[in-house]
Amino acid sequence: MLEVIPNWHPIFVHFTVAFISSLGILQLVIWLKGDGEKQRELLFMQKVLMIISTLSVVATVFTGWLAFNSVAHDTPSHMAMTDHRNWAITTAAVFLVGAILYFVRPSLRGSLVGVLMIASSSLVAITGFKGGEVVYRYGLGVMSLPQVSEAAKNGGDGHDHEHGASNVAKADDGHGGHSAEVISSEAMEVEDGHGGHGNELSIEKDTADKPHLNDGHAH
Repeated sequence: MLEVIPNWHPIFVHFTVAFISSLGILQLVIWLKGDGEKQRELLFMQKVLMIISTLSVVATVFTGWLAFNSVAHDTPSHMAMTDHRNWAITTAAVFLVGAILYFVRPSLRGSLVGVLMIASSSLVAITGFKGGEVVYRYGLGVMSLPQVSEAAKNGGDGHDHEHGASNVAKADDGHGGHSAEVISSEAMEVEDGHGGHGNELSIEKDTADKPHLNDGHAH
C-alpha cells in the first residue's frame, strides 16, 4: 500500500465519477443529435466509455468495500460512512444494470439504457457529495489533520505570520503615553571586493533623526 494514502479507493472513485457523468452528458447529446455521421461517432465514443466505466465502477466498489471495513471511525462517522456506502451501492447497481443491457440488448441502448445512464449520472453526484462529507466533515481516511489554534476557531487565519523578525518596535517616549518608532540596529555584511572578505556595516536609527511635532511638552 502506498504510504501517502490509507487505501486505494480515492484513486478509482474520481475516475468513476468522471466517467459516469460523461456518459450521462453523452447520452443527452446522442438523443439531441439525431441520425447522421456525427451520431455514429458519438455511439462509438459511448461504447468505449461504457467499457472503461464498467471496469472503473467494479474497481471503485471493491476498493470502497475494503475501505469501509478498514478505516478507523467513531459512531457519527460510521453513520455517514454507511449512508455513503448505501448510495454507492445503489449507483453502482443502476449503472451495472444499464451496462449489462447495453451489451446484451443493443435494441435498448436508445431507450432504457439511456435512461439508466442519466439516472446513474445523477446518483453518482449525490454519492460523491456523501463521500466528500465522509472525508471533509468527519475526517475518515485522513492520515493527519492540522492543529488548529483557538484564533483560527474564532475567525483567525489559523497560523502565525512570524516569517521574519521585525526591526520596528513601539517605545514609550515618557510623555503621557506618546510613542515613537525605534528601529533596531542591523548588521549588514558588504563585500569589499578583496578576496571575498567582508566588512560589517552597522546602521542605527532612532527617533532622534526624525523631526518631531510640537506635542506641548518641553523637551
